[in-house]
Amino acid sequence: MVTTVSREQKDQIESVTTVTSDDDNALSFTVLWEEAKAWQLSFSFSQLGSAIILGLAPSAWDVGSDHRFAKKLQQEDDDWSRIIAPTLCYLFISLPGLVMAVTFPQKMMTRLGHRCCPAGSRADYKLIFNILSGILVVGAIAGVGIVIKQDMNARKNDIQVVPLLYYFSILTSTCILGVKILAVFLHGPEMAKLAIKTSQIEGEFESSFQALLITAIWLITGKWDPAMLSSVVMIGKTGAENLLSFGQTNQMLAWDRQTNQMESVGLGQKLYLLAKFTPVITFTAVFRLGTLACVWASSYNGLIIILPMATVVPFLILLLAKCCCMSDLSVSDLVRGVTAEVSTLTLWGARGREGSRKIQLWVGLYLFLLYATVLSWIIYDQNQISSLFNNVYNNFFYRDVRYPVLLNQCAITSLCCGLVSFTLFLYQVFCMDKNNLFYKLKTIGMSSIY
Repeated sequence: MVTTVSREQKDQIESVTTVTSDDDNALSFTVLWEEAKAWQLSFSFSQLGSAIILGLAPSAWDVGSDHRFAKKLQQEDDDWSRIIAPTLCYLFISLPGLVMAVTFPQKMMTRLGHRCCPAGSRADYKLIFNILSGILVVGAIAGVGIVIKQDMNARKNDIQVVPLLYYFSILTSTCILGVKILAVFLHGPEMAKLAIKTSQIEGEFESSFQALLITAIWLITGKWDPAMLSSVVMIGKTGAENLLSFGQTNQMLAWDRQTNQMESVGLGQKLYLLAKFTPVITFTAVFRLGTLACVWASSYNGLIIILPMATVVPFLILLLAKCCCMSDLSVSDLVRGVTAEVSTLTLWGARGREGSRKIQLWVGLYLFLLYATVLSWIIYDQNQISSLFNNVYNNFFYRDVRYPVLLNQCAITSLCCGLVSFTLFLYQVFCMDKNNLFYKLKTIGMSSIY
């Protein structure tokens, strides 16, 4: 049955559901402050339950389990587990805060440039901005490297010394949980956007790399930790929320005929949407992080070789593409996107779902071919690939594989997840919102086309 839609109804659809990605992705702290002052207007007990069940509780579980895991590592017998592993653990917990510390001044510079620079000088401003962004990113990486080295040297001399990164991790965790607590009581659209963006950074940088570390330690020592469960849950949940929320249509919102405006969908509908799109995010993360963990367990040197191939090569290609067809993405957007794609799917800059899907496809295809090749090699002969990686750096950090059967099982599982995840990506994500009119009609509850 085909339902006729009048011109006025189509205009209403466009005005309600279509927004630009820049407006949809940009946070307005002025609007956020106004929502906080009039919090009673948007407060509802249904959103209170959703904010606790889908926001505060998973983040508190993930943060708590990560800190417990770091404390557990400090009590191990070998130097690697007591010195290097806890430092990396605290670094990964601190990553969301470090990412926000780097991106926030860049966003401020961008807004300042749009307000103050004349239209004719925008090109010069963008060049200066990209140079400053590159300097800021390089400076942040160098600063983190110095702190890591200082923490490791201090713990080698005195094992009781508290790592400096521990304090950064506490600050980051406090900020994340603070945002989630605010979201329990503030239910406006701007607060929901801030909570989702915070969850996105938490899932892409803290949970992802923490899962990588836990998996690698499991393959190396045979000791599994339940903190991996909270990390995997956060990766899938936050990735699905981010994918659904930012695009031409926010699928976490629905048209309310009584209030005549867009309202957040109920808890049941949110759980349905998350259950539908979480698998593709989770399978992708298991494939990509599982590959890196298998390489790490085979040889420390292998990670030094594979990581640049997975990050630097796509970054350089995208940097060249930026000059001709992706001028809207800054250098920091490329760095953040490439880093996040190491673990799972992400949205690039302010492009939303529609503008990110082609980048996701080509980066995902490259990583699929690279990781599938490495995993197939490990399954075929893990000793051969381990020897190859170790010979590159003259047996630097050489270590025999202690659990070859576990490593082989992890490689097979990761490869199977890669095949499933890429198929789901093509079906669910790449072809998502192709028939936008159907989604617009469904959003405001006017009609459906069958």
